[in-house]
Amino acid sequence: MKTSSINVKVDEKLKSNALDVLDSLGLSLTNAIRIYLTQIVLTDGIPFEIKRHKHNEETLSAINEAILISEDKIFSKSYKSFEEALEDLDLDEQINTNN
Repeated sequence: MKTSSINVKVDEKLKSNALDVLDSLGLSLTNAIRIYLTQIVLTDGIPFEIKRHKHNEETLSAINEAILISEDKIFSKSYKSFEEALEDLDLDEQINTNN
């Protein structure tokens, strides 16, 4: 069997983490890539599902609100310190508790 080389640039941390996982499985990076390529051929495609992450409605709403705040389209209260924000939260809790 004639072989050829593949050169791939990846983030160092990604490679290191992948090597740790593969080592725990008793696989070399070369063998893992060979398995992956073999599965592409056998399945006639990527051997796993690739999809975008879908956010739930609450997360989407928060993202949209953050965008509007960053574009100065809606007002957002700001604080000079974390302590000031905590004090404001305590006031809100006291008001809600008294109602």
